[in-house]
Amino acid sequence: MNYNFELNNLDNKKLKGERVYLRPLIINDAQEIYEAIQCSLDKLREFPATMIWALEEPSIENSINFCRFMREQFERNKEIVFTIRINNSDELIGLIGLHNIKWNIPRAEIGIWGNSCYSKNGYMTEAMKILTHFLTNDLKFKRIEAFVDEENINAIKICKNSKFDLEGIMRNALKNPLNNSLRNLCIYSITAD
Repeated sequence: MNYNFELNNLDNKKLKGERVYLRPLIINDAQEIYEAIQCSLDKLREFPATMIWALEEPSIENSINFCRFMREQFERNKEIVFTIRINNSDELIGLIGLHNIKWNIPRAEIGIWGNSCYSKNGYMTEAMKILTHFLTNDLKFKRIEAFVDEENINAIKICKNSKFDLEGIMRNALKNPLNNSLRNLCIYSITAD
């Protein structure tokens, strides 16, 4: 079976759930991403070893550069980031992405973050389920991984509620860039036959 799916086939496509949908990121999303980061900055900075990008001061320019870079990766079939949006308002409430895609298996790492203003509503779990369902059923991915700071309780709950299994904990796997303390990294995965 040829697993080399062209990510460009997803452009202009929405992956819909009951309350949220996923749409591939475009450059015009930069302003909304900037605003969501502004709302969530304190929460994002609680886990600097896994979200080192949140230590930079947010700016529209940084958001535009991020969108441009991710579009280039998307067009080269390397990575894809989706916006997470509420169905009835189209409001951007987070991002979910696939990184380190290995098309020969196929497998990928998944990363997610949400606007803190919308936390505790299950939106991120729904987004995770939408994307993992699409990957395992439509694209026939064999493995999806999530690497989570052991103290990021919300991310751990998202993984567990999305039926990811804890494969193990890598002790002292990352360094906190703020105080040089070592962080443990949980490895969660979904595998398919």
